[in-house]
Amino acid sequence: MFANPIWSVLILGGVIALYWFVIRPRLEVAFSATYAHIDDFWARQWARVVAFRSYIASVVAAVLIAAPDIIVAIAPVDLSGIIGPKWAPIVSGLLAAFLAINRAFSTKPDSERA
Repeated sequence: MFANPIWSVLILGGVIALYWFVIRPRLEVAFSATYAHIDDFWARQWARVVAFRSYIASVVAAVLIAAPDIIVAIAPVDLSGIIGPKWAPIVSGLLAAFLAINRAFSTKPDSERA
């Protein structure tokens, strides 16, 4: 439909590999053990979302790009009327804008770094 379903699986595999080979070794613990010291469930989840917002946004964008191709390959549905041919560039552009804005807000002068 929009891309080869194999590329869609590779996109999802890429974000999984990013977690497994980059994020997890840097954390030195599993994602579920991060912020385990916070007792309140929702406060713990919110702390994880804030801490990993760039990675979570990347995962959501990867799923939004890959899911239509995988769904079309598995089930006989036509999503072209709902999604359109510019779906992946729109999602990619939104992700790039979010990551740029996120980085701009997280950047601090040398005097304010902890």
